[in-house]
Amino acid sequence: MIRNLARRLVRMDLLPQAAELLQYQLDNRLRGVARTQIAADLAVIYLADRKPHDAIRVLNATQLPGIPESLARQRRILEARAMIDGGRDQLALDLISTMDGQDVALLRIDANWKARRYSQAGEMIEALYANGQEGQPLDRPTRMNLIKAAVGYVLASDSFGLSRLRAKFGEQMVNSAEWPMFDFVTGPIQTTSLEFKKVAAEVAAQDSLEAFLASYRQAYAGEGALAPLNATEPNAEVASL
Repeated sequence: MIRNLARRLVRMDLLPQAAELLQYQLDNRLRGVARTQIAADLAVIYLADRKPHDAIRVLNATQLPGIPESLARQRRILEARAMIDGGRDQLALDLISTMDGQDVALLRIDANWKARRYSQAGEMIEALYANGQEGQPLDRPTRMNLIKAAVGYVLASDSFGLSRLRAKFGEQMVNSAEWPMFDFVTGPIQTTSLEFKKVAAEVAAQDSLEAFLASYRQAYAGEGALAPLNATEPNAEVASL
């Protein structure tokens, strides 16, 4: 019943109230596997509320050996995301080094991008969408990620990666609203140009936390996990590359 109440609070974007409710349950009511499960719910709320250090704190405080592998994986995903948001990119990559799946791939992309390993992030984005059906339309998040890969290749001065990206995805991008942007970034370009800076700023403004929450919902909401629909607004300053 308490978990359902927390779920309703999250749907209303009342993240601090939901967190307070679940924290009380962890501190006073729950034991065993149930406690580790509710801790995962609390951790994802903290992540959505942009409090990665609190997410790590609650996960560390509720470690328990022998929990179901699906729950252990879920908690590792949350811990890795919290590490990335807390500026510990390499620790996050080490934590998920033996894991696979789309949610893991997105984490690796985010970690490498935040560490300014732009060419590696671009290659990972390419690999993530390489197995899509040829000729099928791409959704907007995918199109923006491909533009992000292109920006990464430009920043890394990786002309080979840039031409490969254009050859691989240009046909699927050409009829999309983002084609002019993709066409511009994958063509001859100077990183000091005003136009490129505008595109780079738009890429930087794409909130990777929202993408993480969407991936998390897809992976775990069917198992009953609490999964916020939205993250709180980031700080006023524009996200930097």
